[in-house]
Formats: sequence, structure tokens, C-alpha cells
Amino acid sequence: MLSEEDARQRMIWARKYQYFTYLQWRRVRWSDECSIELGKGQKPSYVFSSAGKERLRPELVQEKPCGKQKCQMFWAAFGYGIRTPLVPMEGDSDSRRGGVTAKVYKDILDEYLPPILGIGAIFMQDNAPIHTARIIRDWLIENGVKVMVWPKRSPDLNPIENLWALLKAQIYKTYPELLKLRNTEATLRQLIRCAIATWEDFGEQIMARLIDTMVNRVKAVILADGWYTTY
Repeated sequence: MLSEEDARQRMIWARKYQYFTYLQWRRVRWSDECSIELGKGQKPSYVFSSAGKERLRPELVQEKPCGKQKCQMFWAAFGYGIRTPLVPMEGDSDSRRGGVTAKVYKDILDEYLPPILGIGAIFMQDNAPIHTARIIRDWLIENGVKVMVWPKRSPDLNPIENLWALLKAQIYKTYPELLKLRNTEATLRQLIRCAIATWEDFGEQIMARLIDTMVNRVKAVILADGWYTTY
């Protein structure tokens, strides 16, 4: 939920970028992490019938798995006409809980971010703890990366969030057999392969259209006085 302070910061951000043109937004490199869980994210289908007149047709029921399913965290970034691979994020064996840490994130940035940066590029990341860690701040400064200051709790302003939703839905549209696999390590490996292949198959037009929504997203924030938008 947005607080008064969140809305105020979103307005400050929107006013700063309200005169950005389409060409200027195309200089931004949008990044984020995404957790893809087996069976989650598929686009629902709806069947309408007359109440009390038609019986339920079992073949039209969409099954959903119960309990925690195998999942994988990924990272990616994209800009206008350019993108990184979809990168699986492995846990840090040196951390107490073995999860994804700033060290893991730094290694990913070191390998995958420089190739998509260019003169005048602006890097966008949100305020997740691994993004704001000291080693990440130092890495960005040392590599001369210009970073966009990002308002808290603002996934509606990041077009990669829309791309994640499209990715999850497309995975199961292209590979429906995943929904029938057992919840095993072998299935997780298959899910990772399918996710990467789906990302690579995305056309540049999808990403370009999402980036070109930024002009209207900024307007929407201003009209909402920093509060919620429909994006």
C-alpha cells in the first residue's frame, strides 16, 4: 500500500521526468528480478454459461497445483532494441540462508549489464535490498553507470513488470506440457529451459511498445497526484 510519503516521492519523480520524450525514455535500461513458479502465471481462460441451465464441463476446468511448487528466480534487463539474456539467479553458498545476495547480483551486473549500456544510457533498478547494498553502489560508481533514482513501491512505473506477466503467460502457452509434470528437480530444470527459450523468442516490438508507454505512465502519476495508476 502507498503511504502519503510514497505518493509524494512518486510525484517528485514524475515531475522530474514529465518532459522526457520518447527518445529519452528509449535510453533507459529497465531491470528487475522475477520468480517463476511452476504452474503460476498462466493467463486464465473464462467460460460463460447460463446460470442453472448448463452443467459443468470437466474438460474446461483449469487445474491449479496445491502447495509450494518448484520455482526459480531470474534477472534480466532491456532497453529499446536491446536486452540481456534471462539469467537464472543461484543462491549464495556463503550466505547464512543460501539465498540470492548482493554478491550474486554484483556478479550478474558485472557480466551482463555493460554490453547493453552505451553513451547516455540510464540504468533503472528498484529499491530491493540487494540493489541498494554498498557493494552494488560502489560497483555502479566505479563503472560509471548513471542510475535513475526510483520511488518506492512503484512497480506500475516499470515496464519490465508487464513483460514478466507476458513471459509467464507465454511459457505455458508455448509449453503446456509443463502443467502436467511432477514437482521435481528435473521439472525445475525443464521450467528454466522453457523460460529462457520464451524470453529469447520475444519480439523487439513488444519491448519497444512497453517503453513507449512511459510518457503516459508519467502523466498518469501526475493526474493521480502520486497515487495509484492503472498500469
